[in-house]
Amino acid sequence: ILLCSLKVNAQELKRITENGNEVNISSEFRTILQSNNADFEERILSWYSSQGYLNASVTKIDESNYDVIKGCQFFLKAFEIKNPSFSSWSLNELGSYSERLLQNNIRLILKKLNEDGFVFAKIELTEFIPNIESCEVIVRLESKGK
Repeated sequence: ILLCSLKVNAQELKRITENGNEVNISSEFRTILQSNNADFEERILSWYSSQGYLNASVTKIDESNYDVIKGCQFFLKAFEIKNPSFSSWSLNELGSYSERLLQNNIRLILKKLNEDGFVFAKIELTEFIPNIESCEVIVRLESKGK
């Protein structure tokens, strides 16, 4: 079994595998793992969830070894935006879901609203609907402000 070793602090060495295979840890993932925001398993799940693996699971093999089953990466099926000042609209078939994709799309929507004269517009996430069976997610947003 190939393992990825990670020194969490000066004394702890953690090993993470995905389905028994080595995990490539990006600097962003390493930063999350080395934080003390939650227990180690929750930090691992937080990272996979942010990458679109919403049904990932972590098995703690022993004190320093963890194995991740990623499951499927969710597909962003629909991105629906409601605004009382204009008609609602949606984007469909946007690709694999990730928090970065969601944030980038929200930034683009805010930019478009700003260009259309809604300089004080704010976006609020109103619904996040994952479908575990089909590995799809629908995101509903509401734009407020003018």
